[in-house]
Amino acid sequence: MDEFNAGSLKDAFDFFILKRFADGPLSTSEIQQRLKPIQTFLDLLALKQRKASPGSLLKALERLQHRGCLKAEHQGSGQSEVMVYSLTASGRQHLEVESIRQESIVSQFVETSELDKSFSKFLTTRRSAGAN
Repeated sequence: MDEFNAGSLKDAFDFFILKRFADGPLSTSEIQQRLKPIQTFLDLLALKQRKASPGSLLKALERLQHRGCLKAEHQGSGQSEVMVYSLTASGRQHLEVESIRQESIVSQFVETSELDKSFSKFLTTRRSAGAN
């Protein structure tokens, strides 16, 4: 799990991919459909930060397989054959740890945001009182 470098866009993208498997195995097309808004957001964030995009879904799936977080199986046959990915025990453990970390980040942001709102309200009140 040390391979996951906290804070990088690729790691965020990987986390969002792993999150999709909470309800069970998914095919590549199902993953693509569920990740479209997230990938667009991360691409925009990368552009704003002048960093590389988190990469393609297939590269991310390969990366997660290499790290032991996902396993892949061919299902169906002929034209209807699809690759189906599912979470491994290691992937589930990483997802639990990363979920706790992400929740902590979000709660800190919300607390900071509420503090910012309170401070803004305080400043607005002070300015209004000073104008009279």
